[in-house]
Amino acid sequence: MATGGDTGRTVLVRTIGIRDLVVGAGALAALRRDPPSGRLWVQSGLVSDVADVLLALGSYRQLGGRGTLIAAAAPLPFIAAVSCRKPW
Repeated sequence: MATGGDTGRTVLVRTIGIRDLVVGAGALAALRRDPPSGRLWVQSGLVSDVADVLLALGSYRQLGGRGTLIAAAAPLPFIAAVSCRKPW
């Protein structure tokens, strides 16, 4: 288990998952309805993911090397997918 059975971490991971689900669903709905507003949703998700990476890197002392690598790497596929997309 990614949280090591720690209840506090489990709640935190679920909260982050819910946040990502809401931002992703909002982006998809907005892109279908109004592409310019959809871009704002996608960009907001990108900012959130970049902030997650920076926070993970800044938490090395608390997370250790392996934990930092896992936490920092998790959002990278989403950052890459948005960054490699054609210009908005």
